[in-house]
Amino acid sequence: MDTDIAMLVRDIASRGGAGILGLFIVLSTVVSLMRTVVIPRTLRSTISDAVEAGVVGLLIRLSMLRRTYRGRDGVLAWAG
Repeated sequence: MDTDIAMLVRDIASRGGAGILGLFIVLSTVVSLMRTVVIPRTLRSTISDAVEAGVVGLLIRLSMLRRTYRGRDGVLAWAG
């Protein structure tokens, strides 16, 4: 009987934690979208900055695999 209650408490706690995390992700995405698209002046968005850094970093690493300037430039053109 005690294990059933413990399992129920763990289930409720894990679902609650997942719900709070999901709500945080949705709210931070909405705020980032508002800051990036809706507000007319320039504001920094953490999510947009993270995506940009990830994409540019990946493309720089991929460009290092190319031996010629033309090959590197072709890969880095996608960063624009």
